This record gives sequence, structure tokens and C-alpha cells, in this order.
Amino acid sequence: MIYPTIITIVLTLSSSLAFGQKLKFKHIKFEDYQEQYYINRSSKQKDGSYIKFRSMPSGINVIESGQFKDGIRDGTWYFFYFRNSLKSEGIYKNRMKVGIWKTYFFNQSPSLNGNTLIANGDSISISVQAQNKNLKSIGNFDRGIKTGIWSYYDKHSDLVHQFDHSSGKLLSRDSSKLNLNRTPIYLGGNESLIESIKMELLPLEVIGMRRNIEFLSIEISLVIGKSGDTQDILINKSSGFQDADRAFIQSINSIDNNWIPALEEGEGRKEEVIIRLNYKREKITESGFQSSFQIEVENN
Repeated sequence: MIYPTIITIVLTLSSSLAFGQKLKFKHIKFEDYQEQYYINRSSKQKDGSYIKFRSMPSGINVIESGQFKDGIRDGTWYFFYFRNSLKSEGIYKNRMKVGIWKTYFFNQSPSLNGNTLIANGDSISISVQAQNKNLKSIGNFDRGIKTGIWSYYDKHSDLVHQFDHSSGKLLSRDSSKLNLNRTPIYLGGNESLIESIKMELLPLEVIGMRRNIEFLSIEISLVIGKSGDTQDILINKSSGFQDADRAFIQSINSIDNNWIPALEEGEGRKEEVIIRLNYKREKITESGFQSSFQIEVENN
């Protein structure tokens, strides 16, 4: 499903009108990212607009943005892939996800339109454009827990799965298609799983560039538990580079846990899933390189 809507986030606080000088603007630089936010002078807690971003040669890459209230996430928040492509959006209340949340597939076209970061405390203002964004999933959270029926789509905007997170049941219009004996399923399909993993492989790509690695291959196994939880991620075949192996495992841990368990006669059971990665780095110009990833999933 494609959502042709435009979302505008206005995270603006004037330093001269910041609640009667109750807020202090902060701009913190870490090794890998930066933060801009406001601190309540009385409570010493984050209060108001917040943005986390990376400053890259190509420009600002926003990681997440939203609002804090008394030091906890509150209100609408937005999360991004690299290149400012919108990853997910939804509402926090008392630091927990509530209401409708949407996730999107990565899009080469930036979601941010004319984002502005003012370091002198005058404003934090970004405009997010969700036009032509491919919906990956949509559903409801209640106090941080997925509830009710969620819909999961593929990259072509076709509905792949509907899952009732309250009853723990995979839905189908045709009850005869509800198999009581099945392997683990990643909601949205293996294509969605592969795309999700690829979006988390930037650290591994950086390692490949830094070490001048032209090719590597990794195979891992993970156990999907009886409730769909991910357990026991193990390296079956190492790349020969421990930091690359760790980066691949971290990419698996970073994706949404949209697994539902294998069934045997309708009862959940543990089952192993195999994921293989091939990384290749090719020279495309005299000074430029291109990285490619091939991922295979074995869960049948």
C-alpha cells in the first residue's frame, strides 16, 4: 500500500520564548551522531523538541525526532533509515508506544524536505514528506504491546499477512489455508526480512571498506521460540573477521521481531532458521567502490 500523504513535523522552540527561559538548548556531539534538544532548567530533564542525527559529507542524516515531556518520550515520533528515508512513525505516551504505528520500506527518495537544524537554539525544525512511501506494516500498540490485527505488506504494496496479535493467530480469508503444521514465518514474507536486514548492514559495509575486504561470506542460525521470540543466534560459518561477524549478528538483532513460530498440530514449537550473507565490494570508478549484499533465508 502506498501512502501519498505529506507529513510535516514542526519541532520549533524559540530561545527567547522557551517557556519563560525555563528551557536550555543543548547540542551534544558524539563520535557517531549528534543530538539537539532542550533541558528543563528546574527538573534537569529533556523537555520539548528532540532530534538525533549524523552529519555526513552529503548532508544531515536524521536518525530520529520527536518530543520529550519530563524526560520521557511523549507524542509523535519519527525514525529514519540512512539517506533520510522514513522508517517508522507513531505515538509515545509515558515512554510506551500507543495507538497506530506504521513502518515503511526504504526509499531512495529522501523523506525529509528542507530539514533545518539551528545550532544556536533558535529552532529545531524539520519537514517530513511521506509521499509515495511503501507501507511495510500498520497496526495498533497498547502500552508498548502490539494488539489487534496488524497488516504486513511486500515492497510492491501487496498484502502478504494479517496477524491478530491479541489472539496470536495468523488470519486468512480461506480457513483451509491455515496450516496447523508449518515452519516459522516472518510477517511480510522473506523478502521483507531480507530488506530489513540489508537496511541494518551499514556497520558491516564500513568494516568492509576499512579493511579493504573484497568478498566475505557468513552463515548464521537462529532459533525461533514457541512464542516467536528470537533465541540462540550462532555463527555456523565465520567470515574470518570477528568484527564483521558481530556486525551481521547485530543487524539481525536490530530488525523488527516479526517472527511467528513454527506449528506442529497447531501447537507452537522451536525451529531453526538459517541466514546466509555474501558481501562483495567492486570498484566502479578509479576512486569509487560499490558494495553489494546477497542474503538467503532457509526456513522451510
